Amino acid sequence: MLYPTTRCVFDRKKTASKEKRALVQIEVLFGKKKKYISTNVYVYQGEWSKSYGVCHRLDAKELNDRIQSQKQVIDGYINQLIISHKPFDFAGLVRFLDSGSTEPESFLDFVSRRIVERPNITAGTRKNHRKLLNSLMAFDQIHAFLDLTPANVRRYYEWLRQSRDGKVLRPSTVHSYMKFLRLFIHDAIHFEFLTSDPTIGMKIPRGEHDDSRWLNAEEVATISSAELNSERLSRVRDLFLFQCYTGLSYSDLMNLDKGKLEVYDGVQLLSGNRIKTGEEYNVVIMPEAKAIIERYDYSLPHYSLQKYNDYLKLLATAAKIDKPLSSHWGRRTCGYMMARKGYSIEVIARVLGHSDIKTTQAVYARYMKDSVVREYRKIEKKSSRARAYYK
Repeated sequence: MLYPTTRCVFDRKKTASKEKRALVQIEVLFGKKKKYISTNVYVYQGEWSKSYGVCHRLDAKELNDRIQSQKQVIDGYINQLIISHKPFDFAGLVRFLDSGSTEPESFLDFVSRRIVERPNITAGTRKNHRKLLNSLMAFDQIHAFLDLTPANVRRYYEWLRQSRDGKVLRPSTVHSYMKFLRLFIHDAIHFEFLTSDPTIGMKIPRGEHDDSRWLNAEEVATISSAELNSERLSRVRDLFLFQCYTGLSYSDLMNLDKGKLEVYDGVQLLSGNRIKTGEEYNVVIMPEAKAIIERYDYSLPHYSLQKYNDYLKLLATAAKIDKPLSSHWGRRTCGYMMARKGYSIEVIARVLGHSDIKTTQAVYARYMKDSVVREYRKIEKKSSRARAYYK
């Protein structure tokens, strides 16, 4: 089955001059027939290059982005015919372009569909992806694949950073939205709806992580010893404390089984691969964690994430801890306490199963000053003894 080819052409009728502009068109060649589709981009003679497109203009990049976006829509239509083994004809292309939609599926529709279709992602990740979709709908300037130009993506980024209703998103949250957007753009490229990434070259600072979402040792002890009148809250407390001692995320906590426990060199380890990233984690089971898991015969209670977080708010109130506890606080508390005890960044990353050690450094490096000072004093003490010995 044959399919057409496309290319951009300028001044097909040879009317351009230094004083008169001419049209840039998209040529669709099928067999011996051609169809030309307007891009609504007009430039003067000398402002077009076969290699670079629009050139020698301050707005050359934006015009080229517009042209390429329109060409991507047509190429995407042709690619969908190829994938579905449907024949091409010009009448179908015309109906497609005149249908009132610039493509058979808009980018927003594509994101909505892929949120449901993407395999092996947690409910929490899907929830975050839906937040991106709602954000794009509120932005209201990116609907079609045609709208995914570098200029529009930059406008979306600036829009995210603006204050709305007196609230400003944290830089780390803005970074997450842009990361999710890139994910779906790359997804669209994989399915050949797009041919290039409009975010290439954009530097999105990660921002400072919120360093207050942890409990110190005294607060952990307070929760551990708090008198609770509810059996359910007692179970929730055990789950949360187990997270504090092991650093497990909610999804890994809910998927814990006895098979992940092993004895290595005389020490009991909890090992596995994170559900979210697939990264391996290795955790030494401390006596406090061992007591909890044995209490439930190695089968911890299960709650939905929403219910678990709701109960953690009640637990904080009952323990008189004035912090909005959630599942991630337990994981963050584990990393914080390890950093304060002097564990290396590499070990903390291994325990938490971070896919990139930079993540660990960004969150916990600031808490390692104590270990630096301790090591400094230890080494200086040894050095002074050595100097005294050789005197």
